[in-house]
Amino acid sequence: MNTTETITDAEVTRLLQAAAARDQRTIGAADILAWWQDLNLAGVRYADASEAIARYYAIHWPKQPPGQRFRLTSPVLIELVREIRNARHVASDFLYEPVAGETGAEYAARLQGQLRAVGDGQAPAHTTAEIGMNPEGVRKLAELVSGMSQRMPYPPEIAEILDRARPAGSQIICPRCHAKPGRKCSNPATGREMGRLHDSRIAGWAILCEACPDCRAAIGDTCRELGQPYRDHAHKTRIDAARLAIAA
Repeated sequence: MNTTETITDAEVTRLLQAAAARDQRTIGAADILAWWQDLNLAGVRYADASEAIARYYAIHWPKQPPGQRFRLTSPVLIELVREIRNARHVASDFLYEPVAGETGAEYAARLQGQLRAVGDGQAPAHTTAEIGMNPEGVRKLAELVSGMSQRMPYPPEIAEILDRARPAGSQIICPRCHAKPGRKCSNPATGREMGRLHDSRIAGWAILCEACPDCRAAIGDTCRELGQPYRDHAHKTRIDAARLAIAA
């Protein structure tokens, strides 16, 4: 077996079979070889390709006029995989943290490795460190705050005063600028304090506090949309529900 391949001929066969089940194409050895060459040249992995096929036939295929629908090709599949991986990078709000004393080559290798991991759908290495807890600590915090939404909220005018005194999201470390709990966010470029908290900090806090009314994501889970991580991490309704909870 070629050790540099990112996808095997057996996996390519399964992909083509999945496409054939939807568009009734016939599959031959030439099809498998062509897709194998294209997907390996583009560095596509099976999990991403499988997700892209499902996305194509569930989302893009129905939008085409019935008489003009075209079967998925390897170039279109490659483009869809790139879109999926790019969306994961946006959703992760990835921020590279340099290691003291690393060389230029070490920096490039570590950065590329982290970017590949984010594209594969793995959480950035710094995610739990920003919250200041290991995964078990995050789970316990989620359990601790899970009953907050059951309380009656204060009147809006009182809730507004409380929110100014303890802004929603200030309870956790900011994933963008690394401001500590209770401290204001700062502009990463200038280091100056901002008049508001970063959106990713507020979203991360809401994820720990509330389940999402829109997508039904559980406490501690990122919101999702069309089966993908939501680009803004948490829906507005979830953030609003969390804000009401701390005012209770």
